[in-house]
Amino acid sequence: MDGSFIENLANFYKDDQWQLFDGETGDINVTETQEAFEAAARPDVTEEYQNYCVEGQMSYVADDLTMTYVIPLEPVVADEEGRMQSAGVALNGVRLDGPAPTEAILSAYTIAAFDDCGGHVNPFVGYRYHAVTDCQEVASEVHASAVGLALDGYMIYAHARTDGSVPADLDYCFGHTTDADGYHYHAGAAGSN
Repeated sequence: MDGSFIENLANFYKDDQWQLFDGETGDINVTETQEAFEAAARPDVTEEYQNYCVEGQMSYVADDLTMTYVIPLEPVVADEEGRMQSAGVALNGVRLDGPAPTEAILSAYTIAAFDDCGGHVNPFVGYRYHAVTDCQEVASEVHASAVGLALDGYMIYAHARTDGSVPADLDYCFGHTTDADGYHYHAGAAGSN
């Protein structure tokens, strides 16, 4: 995010309640303590932390935080369509999360910026990705670069194939079947989350 982006949030969202900065000094409202970060990085943000850029540090995450994932050895087709909080695990071990609760974020006028890898710190799960960038991709000579493993056991590949094209036959889960790889998913475009 840059100053121009922050200055124009009210126009971008068509809502004049967006004001992440002090109108007189131009200083951006940023969570600068662990207490402020935890108060602003939640779906039910109090008025005190509305209109903040939510900045988390890895030092805010408990040293003993662990995450356990149960992923079937044989993929299991989902019974129904639905939004998953965690989509899977990147090949480098970082949690791959689905979209953030956009309505809660917009109603609290907060933004937790992503780094160049499409990730950020969450006080309850540690560092996680919300987008797939070349930080997660593993070079491949085949269909697409491998990114991770979905919680249902299917592989997740990069948004585009190795030739730069995007598969046109993706289902509602961004998945499709190829002869070489069977059923698998493709990540959405990095800016689509």
